[in-house]
Amino acid sequence: MSSRGAHVMSLGRPTPASAPVEDVAHLALDVGRLLFRNGADTAEVQAAVTRFAAAFGTDVRLLVTYEALLLTAVADGQFRTKIGLRVPSFNVNLAVVAAVNSLVGAVQAGRRRLADAGAEVADAEHQPPTRSRWVVVVALGLTAASLSRLFGGDWPAFLVAWLAGAAGTWA
Repeated sequence: MSSRGAHVMSLGRPTPASAPVEDVAHLALDVGRLLFRNGADTAEVQAAVTRFAAAFGTDVRLLVTYEALLLTAVADGQFRTKIGLRVPSFNVNLAVVAAVNSLVGAVQAGRRRLADAGAEVADAEHQPPTRSRWVVVVALGLTAASLSRLFGGDWPAFLVAWLAGAAGTWA
């Protein structure tokens, strides 16, 4: 079976055929950005992006920085280097991380084409938060306040840290 056919056989399972390197690079950056922005660690982001691109016959190198992702993709003698959109803020939404990791697994198993994967990434990006904003503000304020006590602060410092942590989370 040719690698240009509809599917390439790998370990007995069908996997998606090679896709245009530009399209794979763009979507791989989106996968990485969503994971990174929603609480996945750097190693998890790199592994997921590498697995996602490999399923489409593309080798990637990913550099993760605090503000952006830099990806170089190579396939069929072509390469693309792309800088992802700036990551404006970080959330902790493990439902998005789970949805993206599930998508990467489905792509690896050959159950998703590139276009289908793009639609699922867009859906994951627009998932509503799993917790209300107030719950997150109060919890992160409490986290900041607890750290103040852990480092020897008194109760007035605890209250100030709680208010500052909550205000910083709200902004």
